[in-house]
Amino acid sequence: YFSDAPWRCTGLAMDSTAIVVGYSSYQLQNMSLLACVEASTGAVRWTRQLEGRLDTAGGLGYPVAVDAGLLLPMPDGSGFGLLSMQTGETLDFLETDSLVYMGLTMSDGSGLPCFFQSKLGTLYRVDAEGSVLVATSAQDACTDSAKRVPSGARPLLADGHVIMNAATQDEDAKRFDGDYNPSAGECVVFDAETLVVLERHDAPEIESTPVRVGEGMYYLGRAGIYYAALEGGVPGEPELVIDAEGRDRDVWEQQLLAADGMLYFVGGPYGERWLYAIGPADDA
Repeated sequence: YFSDAPWRCTGLAMDSTAIVVGYSSYQLQNMSLLACVEASTGAVRWTRQLEGRLDTAGGLGYPVAVDAGLLLPMPDGSGFGLLSMQTGETLDFLETDSLVYMGLTMSDGSGLPCFFQSKLGTLYRVDAEGSVLVATSAQDACTDSAKRVPSGARPLLADGHVIMNAATQDEDAKRFDGDYNPSAGECVVFDAETLVVLERHDAPEIESTPVRVGEGMYYLGRAGIYYAALEGGVPGEPELVIDAEGRDRDVWEQQLLAADGMLYFVGGPYGERWLYAIGPADDA
């Protein structure tokens, strides 16, 4: 299974004694490998082969280690699993209505409950009681069996609310077709406890996971970078603040970096890349 093929890796999932990482490659058969090693020695604790590829979401955002075990959207699209950090076996499994191809949005402190969205747009809220997953979902709020979410952007958790894309993309739509309109998206806001829809409005498609900076959120869209003010966790109308981003392909795998009140991201056409920094208005 190991070869000279170029591998894509997930982020590291760590607890106090072990480290887990996932590998997959498009040059090999449709399968992935999870490997767990002892944190103190690097000795292999277990490995597990899985159907499907883990790199659909750019290898970012999962798996995630929590007290209950290892949280993993299953790469074959069947659902969401809780795996044992000791053995790699599946402790519990949640069937989802479609592929979960983005990472997980964790609660404050990187704990549970976590939130994620399926390809059809269903929002899931998952907690754990011991080794049992406890899940609720908002299937009818922004799910459309004939459409899919326009990107793999993860939901944003802000002030007790969950902000995310609705399923507005035609399944067979060509993303680079001249008739395709990335501005015809929809933003939906849920209560994080009840998953009741609080607000929904038209908005440019959220292509990258929104990042909160101060009292607002930024995200990358097809036209550039957008900003929306947050009032009580509810975003206002997105405003295009930089239109020179110049990307002509999906951008959701790019992670925006927020640090010390500043936001950093890389943009520009293929032949020329720029590092952008966005800060308070009184700064240069």
